[in-house]
Amino acid sequence: MDALRAVSRTFLRLAHPVLDFLYPRYCLFCLRAIQGGETWHICESCRRSLEPRSPHSAELQDASLNPEACGEKDSFLSIAGAPRSSEQGQNLSGQGRNFPLRQIRYLWNFRGLPREWIHALKYRDGEYLVADLEKILRHHPEWGDYLSGAILVPVPLHWRRLWRRDYNQSEVIARALSRVSGSPVMSLLRRRKNSPSQTQLGHGERQKNIEGAFSIQRRAKRVDREHRLILIDDVLTTGATLRECAAVLFQNGFRAVDVATLAHG
Repeated sequence: MDALRAVSRTFLRLAHPVLDFLYPRYCLFCLRAIQGGETWHICESCRRSLEPRSPHSAELQDASLNPEACGEKDSFLSIAGAPRSSEQGQNLSGQGRNFPLRQIRYLWNFRGLPREWIHALKYRDGEYLVADLEKILRHHPEWGDYLSGAILVPVPLHWRRLWRRDYNQSEVIARALSRVSGSPVMSLLRRRKNSPSQTQLGHGERQKNIEGAFSIQRRAKRVDREHRLILIDDVLTTGATLRECAAVLFQNGFRAVDVATLAHG
């Protein structure tokens, strides 16, 4: 299989100039002609705008958010550099949503080209774009290191929304990250509530909207509760969705939950 991949990569590298001459490619975002390069759908200039940040630059403000170190009542989600507002960095003990979210990593800030890229993935049948994402991440082994050894758990879509969209963007992202890191993808969560989109809601409304939306899948019973999990989503805004997902995992015995998203903002 590895030999076949090597042959395929060699063929595509040699064929690119011929294919570009016969069938010119244009960047999906700036519409410039694409001349060579590794990425198939974006030009080199746009690719530079999609270079990921270091995964070590998005530490949680609370360095040790695990049940042994701080106790369940002190666990909360808070992103380094983000304002500690009452909703964004709140203590969750009063909501019955106590869990150890240890660290968050994201590739981009949610603005400019990364925002356009994610919107194309989610709303314009852009599943094919993750092939370019994989190529970019292969030049950043620190991301593979962060993901390595964990189970990647995509945030699920409700079946009605999945039927309309035909794919879950979080699962597409997770499978791309899996190919980069070698970590397996497991759908451990089910979305049982078809709640309205979070996009137009405020911080407090988002948390209320998403409460009770997720449950655990039966296959999770076969997973070692000490195994490290990484929740995968496209965008982290207030963290309401990820808080709810992590709460369900924690309530079902998992003790180490981290997060990786494409963007934050």
